Formats: sequence, structure tokens, C-alpha cells
Amino acid sequence: MSVSIRVASAALVAVCASATATLGPAPARADTAPATCVTAPSTPTLSPTGVSVRSVATNGCTVYAIFWLMRWQSTDTGWRTVLERWMDPGTVNRLDFACRGSGTWTYRAVVWDPNMMGYLTSPDARITC
Repeated sequence: MSVSIRVASAALVAVCASATATLGPAPARADTAPATCVTAPSTPTLSPTGVSVRSVATNGCTVYAIFWLMRWQSTDTGWRTVLERWMDPGTVNRLDFACRGSGTWTYRAVVWDPNMMGYLTSPDARITC
């Protein structure tokens, strides 16, 4: 290692030590990891009147989120969207899907969380209309 590099390295160490002594330790850093700002949707249930399937979710984000009610179609495409809604920022939303006399199906509710860039899913529910 040349003399000029050793002198520069020693000078850098001295400057850093001086700065640490002057400024003190670094302040504690707040957790900057993103956090979810929507609630997972409620498990779909049959309405009290027995004519619709419903689920509820809350969007606590400052941007829009998307809320879906889905039904399992075993003979067709798998999960199929039966109802979709944009959720305004800071709102509670309920989806009501009219299912009158459609038989027994498995339903699931899903919300897109824009803060976490992922989906939150309710438990599946088997419902007879």
C-alpha cells in the first residue's frame, strides 16, 4: 500500500471519528417497511333474507383498492368473479351478490392491498341460496 493511500485512509478514519464524536450516535430509525392498510374481507355469508351472499372489507389506504366476491366453478374456470367494486380511500365496503335459488356454491372474498401490492383473501364459505 503506498504512503499516500495510507495517509488518505488515516485521514478518513480521523474525520469519521470526529464526526461521530460531534454528532453522537445515529438516531433510532423508524420501521419503514410498508404495512397493510386494508382489512382482510369478512368470510362470505348468506344475507338475513337469504337472497344474497355478502362480505365486508375496509380500505384504510389513501388510494383506491379493489374488492371482489368470487365463486368456485369446478366445471369451468375455477374461481370466477361474480361481483367487483373499487373501494374509495378510507371507506368500509360491502358486496351483496344476488344468488336467489342458484344452489350451493363455494364463495371467497378478495381485496387488492395497494400498499403491500398483494391480495388479502377471506376463508372460503360453502353457501346455499
